[in-house]
Amino acid sequence: MKLTNLNCPQCNGYLQQQGDMFFCSSCGSAFTIDYDEADVKYTELVTQADRTKMLLQSDLEVMQTDFQLSESMADREQQRKLQKELKDSLKTATKAATTYLVVMGIGFAAVIAMVIWSSKNWKSHKEQQAAKDKESAQQLVELVTSDLHFLENEVARGQNYEYKIRIGSPVTDTRFLQERTAHLAGDPEMTDLYLMTEKTSHAPELWIVYQIPYVYDDTYEQIYIYDVVSFNEIAKDKYGDPTANEHAFSRSSNTGWRGFFEKDQLYRELLLGYDDYEIMPIDTLKGGADK
Repeated sequence: MKLTNLNCPQCNGYLQQQGDMFFCSSCGSAFTIDYDEADVKYTELVTQADRTKMLLQSDLEVMQTDFQLSESMADREQQRKLQKELKDSLKTATKAATTYLVVMGIGFAAVIAMVIWSSKNWKSHKEQQAAKDKESAQQLVELVTSDLHFLENEVARGQNYEYKIRIGSPVTDTRFLQERTAHLAGDPEMTDLYLMTEKTSHAPELWIVYQIPYVYDDTYEQIYIYDVVSFNEIAKDKYGDPTANEHAFSRSSNTGWRGFFEKDQLYRELLLGYDDYEIMPIDTLKGGADK
C-alpha cells in the first residue's frame, strides 16, 4: 500500500478536495486528478466491494426482517391456537355445565314429581285404608250385635270378673260419720250393653254395665254399686266368629267400692266422658236389674 502526500506542490500548503478537483488553501492553486488504468480498476473494485457489502448488508437486514416477521407470525399463530383452545375449553365447560344443570333440573323435577306422587299416593292409600278399616269395623259391629251367643258369653265373662274381684273383700263406706263395712250380697247382674266405636280407628269395644249388690254388716241394708267391664280388640277368629279381650274399666270417687252409687253418674263420667267414641246401645240382652 502506498501513502501519497496531499500537500500543494507549489507552496506545500494543505490541499482541499472538492469533487474531482483539489485546491490549495495557501496559494489558491487548483489541481485535477489524472487517473491511470490501475487507479480506475482499483476504484471499481472498491466500489464493487462497497456495493457487495451494501447488498450483503441489505440481504442481512431483509433476512433479519423476515426472521422477525416469521417470529411474529409464529407468536401470533401460537396465540391464535391458545385462544382457540381457550374458546374450545370454554365451550366444552359451558356445554358440560348446561348438561349438568339440565340433568339436575330434570332430576329435581323428577324428585318433586315423585314427592307429589308419593304424597298423593300415600294420601289416597291412607284414605283407602281408612275406608277399609271403617268398613271392616262396621262389619264387626254388625257381627257383634247380631251374634247372641257371643254377647251372652261376654256378659258371663264380665259377671265372673266382677264376682272374683269383690267376693271376700269387704268395703268400707266412709260417707257417714261412723264408718260402715259391707260385703258382696249376690251375683253381679248386667243392666246395659254398649258398643263403643273409636271415631278415628273405628275399632269397636263392648262395654257392659253391671249392678252389684252389697249388704251393710251392721244393719243388713242392701245397696247397689254400678261398674263397667269393657272388652276390646274385637276381631274375627279363623271361623269368622267374633272374639274380644277382657279389660276391666271402673272408676269412682270412692275407690274402695270400685264403682258408682248411681248408674246415671257412671253413664255421665264413663261413657259420655270420651268424646272420641261413638256410643251405640245394644238392646238384645238388656236385663231388668236396674233398681
